[in-house]
Amino acid sequence: MTGYHFGISTNTLDYLTFASIPVFGMLYNSTRAEFKKSELLLDLLTVLFCVLIIFGIGLYFLIYIGRSPNPLFPEYLLIEPFDFYSTMLIGIGIATPFLALNLIKNKTLCRHHDL
Repeated sequence: MTGYHFGISTNTLDYLTFASIPVFGMLYNSTRAEFKKSELLLDLLTVLFCVLIIFGIGLYFLIYIGRSPNPLFPEYLLIEPFDFYSTMLIGIGIATPFLALNLIKNKTLCRHHDL
């Protein structure tokens, strides 16, 4: 009705992205040499933790960028700057462990190559 998304959108894509976290946890686990259930659980929690951290940082940024220009909205309501803001944050949170793993692999390969 107002055209604004308050705090967190209730977009179907958000639900789909949240539901796919176990799939990405299993993909993250597939980078290991051997399969262990405890490591699978640890990898799932790693992906979920990264999503929550990035999502929390994104909500914190809304304090500075998400103010309504309309004086009828209270000052404490946080407004998303664009439609898929929360979806983007969840996606960045899912990609973070993979990017960190890739960065660590590249550093170890560079060290072995220098020797």
